[in-house]
Amino acid sequence: MRFDQEALSARLAQLTPKGRVAFAIAAANRQLSAYEWYAVRFCPQNRDLPRNVIDRVWTSVGVTTSKADDLDSLLDSTMALLPDVDVKWELAHELANEALTSVAYAIRSSIAPDELREPIWAATHATEAARLAAIHMLGLQSGTPVVESVLASHPVVLRELERQARDLEVLEKTGEASIPAIRSAANVEVLLTAEELSQLDA
Repeated sequence: MRFDQEALSARLAQLTPKGRVAFAIAAANRQLSAYEWYAVRFCPQNRDLPRNVIDRVWTSVGVTTSKADDLDSLLDSTMALLPDVDVKWELAHELANEALTSVAYAIRSSIAPDELREPIWAATHATEAARLAAIHMLGLQSGTPVVESVLASHPVVLRELERQARDLEVLEKTGEASIPAIRSAANVEVLLTAEELSQLDA
């Protein structure tokens, strides 16, 4: 299974605007544990902020009209949490950056639910986070065909791609009625488990 932006765009185009937003938020939601892993080490005071933001964005999907000012404020607060580019980055910084970027695209999707670009990029950054973790776990260097073939079958990458595919399938079959279930799943499922994060920390 491989990530295919063109195929994803075609499927997202068939969903309702709220369905597209839900897909984007779920992709971001699953990455929050990776951000929290980073925050515990580098900015513990911010640990819970992205999760609070995601909860509010999920809530915005269920209301008839979301205040643009509220969502813009959430976007600004999310961007302010991005890791400092002037410090030496570790894997934790990279994963935090991917997570927060996905959160930002989920917010943008909620602001402009008719757009396809935002949910595509939320999913793209979730996939990239999985790839970064897999590369680190395997001790590989990116950029060669061999690495790409190995990454495509790595459990962390496959798991995220399978969850994205499942969310799309559910939204295609049952529409907006499935959004609460997708939210519940995204709150439980994580891009990286505690055990996997501990391996990355070793």
